[in-house]
Amino acid sequence: MVGFILIYKKLGMLPLETMIFMRMALILFLAMFVCVPLPAHADTVDELTGRLQKVLDEKVSDSTVTPGASLCVILPNHEIVSLASGKNKRGKGGQSLTTSDNFRIASMTKTFIAAVSLMLEENSSLRLKSRARRYLKDVVDFDRVPNGKKVTVRHLLAMKSGIPDYLDTEGFDEVYSSNPHHRWTAKETIEMVYDLSPKFSPGQKFFYSNTNYTMMGKILSRVMHKRLSTLMRELLFDPLELSDTFVEFEASTRSLSTHGYEYDDNKRLKDVTDYNDGLGLGDGGIISTPSDVARFLLALFIDQTVLSEESLDKMTRFGAESDYGLGVERVMTDFGETWTHSGASSGFQGEYYYFPDSGLIWVLLTNSFETDLIEPVFSQTMPIILEYR
Repeated sequence: MVGFILIYKKLGMLPLETMIFMRMALILFLAMFVCVPLPAHADTVDELTGRLQKVLDEKVSDSTVTPGASLCVILPNHEIVSLASGKNKRGKGGQSLTTSDNFRIASMTKTFIAAVSLMLEENSSLRLKSRARRYLKDVVDFDRVPNGKKVTVRHLLAMKSGIPDYLDTEGFDEVYSSNPHHRWTAKETIEMVYDLSPKFSPGQKFFYSNTNYTMMGKILSRVMHKRLSTLMRELLFDPLELSDTFVEFEASTRSLSTHGYEYDDNKRLKDVTDYNDGLGLGDGGIISTPSDVARFLLALFIDQTVLSEESLDKMTRFGAESDYGLGVERVMTDFGETWTHSGASSGFQGEYYYFPDSGLIWVLLTNSFETDLIEPVFSQTMPIILEYR
């Protein structure tokens, strides 16, 4: 190109037709360089997808306890990468897992519940400073609930109530052992902690208790005069177009598309899909896909179309004594600060990570309570993802 320009200059004044021809030739010559196709961004994402798929395939193949896993990543530019590997069911009848297959997201439900609670505070339907008994006094015997007379809605959401975890009680173990298919109600889970000693006075410390969120689910239902499944769909799932997300046991034709597994007493994997450890309740009752969870986090934390800035600040106000906000936890990883929540329930386990500094979102769901995939998949996919930021 440089040689062409030098020749053009040396020619000096030429007839008009020649000058026009030379200029057109130069323009066409330069256009050859301008129009040479650069690597398209889609190709870059395709390459990223292929590399992530390879890691996921290898980890699922190597695992002896996890039939399948599904991963969704939302890049800082909001492009979405969705992957799946393995089977939706072990043995005969098992099919290849797809990105549209759903899973129990278990305790990741708590982020959804906290978000709706803050939404209701914004429209004055709920007050976080109010005592929990204000909303459930005709349903729950708060004289028998540890700290029952003092616990506020905020204490429940922040895991600072001091109320024991119903999953750790002898009463729950007895029922679950004798009848693992028993369908629990929120009221029953709260009754499991009746007359037990509190862990501490409300607000003093942090203690992770699922009872806090079964109670929150019941409070939301009472405030809105609707089933938890209905109000979650109307306030959150439908507005955000989370079409693959619902509360388990919702009165509809939708159901779980994957089978979940965990060890039996002899350390053999057993299908526990129909086992009930509190399914459909506020502490872990949502069924979803990685892409729906990721898009919820996008709306909540980045687009901020779910909560006001003030409410989001309340949700993510992590204290010095605890890295748990309201339904979300702050965790420092090798790749930076994240806001996260894990979940494990009846044959399923998963986790999400949101990176507030970059806007990156990472969600992995598996159909094994015993999964050994989350940490290695996270640690091996993140360096690859960061190359494409």
